[in-house]
Amino acid sequence: MDVRYAVEVVDAIALVRLTGAPTPGTGDRLRAGLLGCLAQDPDALVVDLSRVRPGHPDAAAPLRAVAEQAARWPGTAVLVAGADEPVRDALARMPRPGLIAVHDGVDDAMAAARAVPAPRRRGEWLQAARGTPTRARDLVTEACLRWDLPDLVPAASVITTELVTNAVQHAGGCSYLTLSLDARFLRVSVRDSSDAPPVPRQPAPLAPNGRGLLIVDSLATGWGYVPYPPGKVVWASLRVD
Repeated sequence: MDVRYAVEVVDAIALVRLTGAPTPGTGDRLRAGLLGCLAQDPDALVVDLSRVRPGHPDAAAPLRAVAEQAARWPGTAVLVAGADEPVRDALARMPRPGLIAVHDGVDDAMAAARAVPAPRRRGEWLQAARGTPTRARDLVTEACLRWDLPDLVPAASVITTELVTNAVQHAGGCSYLTLSLDARFLRVSVRDSSDAPPVPRQPAPLAPNGRGLLIVDSLATGWGYVPYPPGKVVWASLRVD
């Protein structure tokens, strides 16, 4: 038997209920499924392990990976409910155990998730057109000024321009731009329809473009991507002083 999972969204919280027993391929599939939940930018991610067969600490491995990603982007709180002792022990031994809050039951975990302050957000669908990067810059400038972050306008505008331009050039079609702000970071993310990983490349010395991700890397506190079939989400963060 493998682990099956069902996803329910309640009050902007992604509740994932797992059932079954882990097998050798469970970790990768579960990690991909949970990353897909993160790509939808929920306010919190609650994972119910109460129906996972006891005695399988391997269930903690994908949770650790997802919690590490959630801390970087989208800043989502990860909570676990109904974990047995082996899984609890494995989570407690993770390098940053505080990234996952462990609760006895789903009701407790959901109550704790609702108490987590939701980030401020601004999002918009963008068409693949010549003026799309300009529209994206306008959106990030408006958001930064509304959130009293004028000092972040230059870097956030450049990062947003590069991410949106990459989506227009390499993915085509529509993309979805999200700006979010919590106590620590301003985060920019662009969801597109291409599953090709973003790879920084050093262009030829006289090439007019091609340095987009290198520029993002130089300006952002951190950046990366999350698969979101049939495409992906590329994100970058800026620390809020």
